[in-house]
Amino acid sequence: MESGKLLRIYVYYPEGENIMAKIELPLSQFTYAEKLDLLETIWDDLSRDEAAFESPAWHENILNERKEAFSAGTAQHSDWAEAKERIKRNLSCS
Repeated sequence: MESGKLLRIYVYYPEGENIMAKIELPLSQFTYAEKLDLLETIWDDLSRDEAAFESPAWHENILNERKEAFSAGTAQHSDWAEAKERIKRNLSCS
C-alpha cells in the first residue's frame, strides 16, 4: 500500500463479541468528489446529536459579524445545495 495518508475504517460485527475488521484506504486514490462525499457523510453523523457538539466561543462572534453584514446589505448568501454545487464546480469535480 502507498506510504501516504490512510483512511482507517473499523467495522464492528454485531453477531459476535469484539469481532472487528480494520480497513485501510489510501486517501490519495480518492477523487475530490469522493472526499467531499465522505466528509459530508461524517458531518451528517456527527451533527445528529447536537448536545454532544459544543461550538467554540469564537463561533458566536463570527456569526454575529455575519448577521450584521447581512443586515447591512454587505453580505450575500446561498442555500446549501447551491453552495455545494459551487464548491464542486470550483474543485472541477462534477
